[in-house]
Amino acid sequence: MKRTFFIASIVALSALSASAQDSNTEYSAQDLLPAEKTYRYKPTHNTIRTNFNLGKITSDVYYDNDSKRAYHPAMYGYQLDYEHLFGDEDGQHGFRITGAVSGTSELPDVTLIHCGAAYVYNYTTTLGWVWSMSAGMGYSYSHEEEESGFGAVVGVGCDYKICRWFGFGADIRYRSDRFSTPKGVKLKDNEFYGFKHISLLVGPRFYF
Repeated sequence: MKRTFFIASIVALSALSASAQDSNTEYSAQDLLPAEKTYRYKPTHNTIRTNFNLGKITSDVYYDNDSKRAYHPAMYGYQLDYEHLFGDEDGQHGFRITGAVSGTSELPDVTLIHCGAAYVYNYTTTLGWVWSMSAGMGYSYSHEEEESGFGAVVGVGCDYKICRWFGFGADIRYRSDRFSTPKGVKLKDNEFYGFKHISLLVGPRFYF
């Protein structure tokens, strides 16, 4: 009888030990599962971007239509953007409304004004970086010739969120402003009357 009880005790202890090991193994497997990604600052749906603009005219500009004196002056200006975005964590799509004023100290009479809209794609990383791409067009105005036309623009940018509501960023944008060709002005092949320019935009961003 004692021998039978002893053997039964050993079998019971072995079964309990195996059950405990299985339970521990299952718990450890749960610990190894990847955790859900957490954002330092979650994406927001509205952004206001204020920018100081430094750029360069890439199309030829002439002194008194003298083709031998073509050059590409530097530009500066200011730009204000408002963005509204849809979506949350897996990339956001939306639109941007832009107002921009640019000029150049080398040609004091040249002032370009642009108001337009663009499609925007933003991706916010878990570390607070916001990457963006955009493309759009709108109304352009040249103060020098008092000409109205249109401008097409593409750009890429990167912001860093200091907190959920505020950050700093930089964008590179390329814009082509086209105007009607005045009478008496002859253009070369594949040229248009207007300006092409590339700009670096830097400044604070406000998220809400």
